[in-house]
Amino acid sequence: TSYPREDYLPMTSHKRDLSPTVVTVGASAPPRDHLIWSIFNTIYMNFCCLGFVALAFSVKARDRKVAGDGEAARRFSSKARCYNALATAGSVVLPLLLAA
Repeated sequence: TSYPREDYLPMTSHKRDLSPTVVTVGASAPPRDHLIWSIFNTIYMNFCCLGFVALAFSVKARDRKVAGDGEAARRFSSKARCYNALATAGSVVLPLLLAA
């Protein structure tokens, strides 16, 4: 074979780490609320009021996260991210199309 066999490998230390391993099941990172991005889109790049809609969903996501409702916070966060992406894309692409 092209790799060394087990009996020819150098001896390694077989010390065991006795520290306990902790595994948390079901716990995930809290969802992001995209509040800063929403404020930026509301103030600077408010394309068809999408920045304001994103800000509303961001505030709802933050409220749900503080209340401990992770699933609702995740839904509102996802909507805020989509509206922020649309507002940013619309505010960047539309002027480029008009300039061309």
